[in-house]
Amino acid sequence: MHRTILVKLVVRNEDKPRLDATFADYKVAWQTVSDWIFINKTKNRAKVHTATYKLVRLSLPNLNSGLVQQARNDAIAKFKSAKSNGHKLKIAPKLNNISVRFDNRTASLKGNILSLAVNGGKRIKTELVDFLRLQKHRTYKTLAPLVFYRDGGYWTALTFDVPEKSGENGFIIGVDMGLRILAATSEGKMLRGNKMNRLRRKMRYIKGELQRKGTKSAKRRLKLLRRKEQRQSRDVTHCAVNEVLRSDAAIIAVEDLDLRARKYRKSSNRRRFSVPIAEFIRILSYKGKLCGKQVVKVSPVY
Repeated sequence: MHRTILVKLVVRNEDKPRLDATFADYKVAWQTVSDWIFINKTKNRAKVHTATYKLVRLSLPNLNSGLVQQARNDAIAKFKSAKSNGHKLKIAPKLNNISVRFDNRTASLKGNILSLAVNGGKRIKTELVDFLRLQKHRTYKTLAPLVFYRDGGYWTALTFDVPEKSGENGFIIGVDMGLRILAATSEGKMLRGNKMNRLRRKMRYIKGELQRKGTKSAKRRLKLLRRKEQRQSRDVTHCAVNEVLRSDAAIIAVEDLDLRARKYRKSSNRRRFSVPIAEFIRILSYKGKLCGKQVVKVSPVY
């Protein structure tokens, strides 16, 4: 299975303009391919490559050829993802984030040094800000890294190919999901969401006050609060998942809930859709594989 870890990058001041120029050219290349796919209604890689590669290379001579091909693959993947999710595209997708997807030809990782092929010919060397979780994954194979710019700094999303553990024979437990109680196991564990609900109420009040002000500083503060709320919710969800995985069970059965399928009062919509049920199941699934446990979805009827 694949595990992705976000790591902050230390980039030298003299290398920042070249990396920023690479971000800009990559975005143009991505958009060129996206527009062509949208107009010609084909996602065939050979046809897209034949029609766009030379065009992008002539218009962006400083962009590495490997990055041109990676931009093509990313754009095709965007259209395929939209189709698999049932989204009908009325306009060509856009690359909103400042990011570049590198691969083994355009990036290499040795120790804490990540070298990147950027505009200007010679590669630049960036340094990873090391921490414990990154050290534990150093022995695994590294896949294509994503380098992006956020909040005044450079980051990379390193993807590792982590082997799954084989599960041992054991019993099965069930996990019941709910609104007041986030998760309740058949062993009697009750994982309440009181902390999450308290944090949400606090954030809702602060955001309401900032929205009433409407100043520039209030809008900047709102962006920071949005990410803070996401981090707090994710932290509570991870803690709840860890409690469930402390069980000796080999198989964990969770409810396959679809809250949108039923009709509720409008007053309860905010509360229903603020419960991170899908996030809980996603985290439980990948952490279960790392622990050698199987996670299966069952009908709420059972």
